[in-house]
Amino acid sequence: MKSEPKQIIEQNKEEFSEFYDSLRFVSPDEAYKASLKRDELVNYLQYTAEWGFNRTKVDCSMLSPGCRACGEGSWSCLFINNICNANCFYCPTSQNEYSEPTTQTVQFPDVEDYIAYIHEFGFKGVSISGGEPFLTFDKTLHFVKRIKEEFKEGIYLWLYTNGILADREKLRWGLLDYY
Repeated sequence: MKSEPKQIIEQNKEEFSEFYDSLRFVSPDEAYKASLKRDELVNYLQYTAEWGFNRTKVDCSMLSPGCRACGEGSWSCLFINNICNANCFYCPTSQNEYSEPTTQTVQFPDVEDYIAYIHEFGFKGVSISGGEPFLTFDKTLHFVKRIKEEFKEGIYLWLYTNGILADREKLRWGLLDYY
């Protein structure tokens, strides 16, 4: 069932709440031009690539488990802190106000509540995003370790970072218990 544009707008307003007015959406003309360009690329690749996920992913033969979980809609993205130390041009929010770990506007200050949420919806993947997860490294590590303890190999877990605060020691912390 296709949602009406007004319904989608209201869902976006609810999801992004106070940040909604700072988001930049493409104009109808920009969307039309992008659709034409996409159609041109899809036509060019249609006989030389393996398509999947309703023709939204090209070359699905080598997708990571995280990309597969995303394409299947069987993953949860946990925004661990809503703060960031970068200013990426493509980011839709300022990410300068600390908040509790959140997904789909639901806050999870306690990792056990988030684990119950993962169980309830049967997610096969979890991504940890930020803003920047390394800005709250101890909290991020606590969530990552507890999720892996609970689900072991039954869940694919990945983390998005801008890499500014990544160092050998921090990267090793997340790997030592699992490899």
